[in-house]
Amino acid sequence: MKGGKAAAPAALAMPAALVVLTALVVAAPGASAAPPDLLEQEHASLQAVCAKCHSLQIVMDTPMSYGAWHDTVQKMIDRGADATDDQLEDIMDYLHRTMTTIDVNSADADELSIVLEAPDSVVNAVIARRKTRRFTGLDDLKTVLPQVGFDYTLGGTSRTWQNLCPPCKRKTLSQSQLKLKAAVREPING
Repeated sequence: MKGGKAAAPAALAMPAALVVLTALVVAAPGASAAPPDLLEQEHASLQAVCAKCHSLQIVMDTPMSYGAWHDTVQKMIDRGADATDDQLEDIMDYLHRTMTTIDVNSADADELSIVLEAPDSVVNAVIARRKTRRFTGLDDLKTVLPQVGFDYTLGGTSRTWQNLCPPCKRKTLSQSQLKLKAAVREPING
């Protein structure tokens, strides 16, 4: 991964509830660690290669571990997916950044930072908390985030980012990334 993951971690056995927990834990809208142009490039590679054979909805509705994504992409190559090395790297980076599940009770700091797209304060709070007591579910994880000023609530409501369905998350994230991109491209009024 560019500036991140070099190889797939060993597969970890996780309880089903924890898989759901980690699949739902993603960054707040607009908090992406990757620049919008890089995400666009990675998504364009995903579209160019994967959408030749199947809908991207299949990909977006199936969060997996990094190792499982690696195996899946290799299977697609074995079945004839045609891609350059750069496109494959983009695809793996995009999947890692946006569609990867992790076990928050055992993932290292780098993995937490990349997959959760969380600032160091959140990563450190998660690691400190799990040293004294394991996370048991999404609600348990949500208790740590406000302590370090990471607010996932939506528009002044009690609903949080993690409670949205996957299509709604993608829509909200896309809208936030487009707003961020527009803000970055606007000239500074002096």
